[in-house]
Amino acid sequence: MSKRNSLLLVIVLITASAFTRLVPHLGNFTAVLAISLLGGAWIKRRELAILVPLTAVFATDLFLGLYPNMIFVYATYAVIALVGSIALKGKATPKNGLKLAGFGVGASLFFFLTTNFGAWLGNTALYPQTLEGLMASYTAGIPFLRNTLLGTLAYGTVLVMVKNAIEARVRSTQAA
Repeated sequence: MSKRNSLLLVIVLITASAFTRLVPHLGNFTAVLAISLLGGAWIKRRELAILVPLTAVFATDLFLGLYPNMIFVYATYAVIALVGSIALKGKATPKNGLKLAGFGVGASLFFFLTTNFGAWLGNTALYPQTLEGLMASYTAGIPFLRNTLLGTLAYGTVLVMVKNAIEARVRSTQAA
């Protein structure tokens, strides 16, 4: 991929992530996790792949609001992008749909576990620092897990199909 196309991909992924966070949506039904995972797979420079979701989330958090334990959210997106860059490099294609779905489910579960742990750890007024408090945090997060999972799988599917269609179109244009 040329430098120009790589830059265009980064801009499109950041914009799509930000857009899905800013438009009205079900809680956590966004493209950010899918873009974290797929951006890691598609963007050649690992550090740039990690910056894609972090840039989109931080920019939108300036409008949506910041809170003290955002480090758990940001770190989780960074880890997921890193996993995508290691485990899915060159494999984020429609023919690997089952593998991608598995990584999408894993990323959603990882996000659920880490961010709800962070909510429990940082919100002592809402969750007592006990096992029961931790379980209450995870229980409260279940509706968001469903939406995260559905959003990741839906947006991931669309992103892979769109990228595949664009690449096929470019190949057919170059062959002509």
